[in-house]
Amino acid sequence: MKKLVVIVLALVAAVSCGKSERLTPEQTVQECWMRIAAGDYQGAVALMEGTEQEKGEYVLLLEEKYAAKLQKASGVERVDVLASHTNDKEVLVQAIVMLGNGAEIEDIYTLHKVDKQWLIGAYSAE
Repeated sequence: MKKLVVIVLALVAAVSCGKSERLTPEQTVQECWMRIAAGDYQGAVALMEGTEQEKGEYVLLLEEKYAAKLQKASGVERVDVLASHTNDKEVLVQAIVMLGNGAEIEDIYTLHKVDKQWLIGAYSAE
């Protein structure tokens, strides 16, 4: 009986570890911002479209643009999705990032499905 329980638990663990959860476009935007807030710029860039060279540049741009700003603002409190619109080839997600000091960053993100994963369109520094 104990052996059966161990086998069942092992199978459940294997199935749940092997199953990768796909993020919706809205969740992708939220997750990207949470990674930026945590200083995980590599992780944030993994949710963006681009060549490996571009993604390397994105990491530097994100860190340069947000590290000091988010630290000064006491980090990210939450990311609210205001609206999303789907057309044939992409999803537009309007989101507002609420910072710890009450400031807000509002933007519209374009996402494309690449290999069954939603990725944020090319990053541009303002």
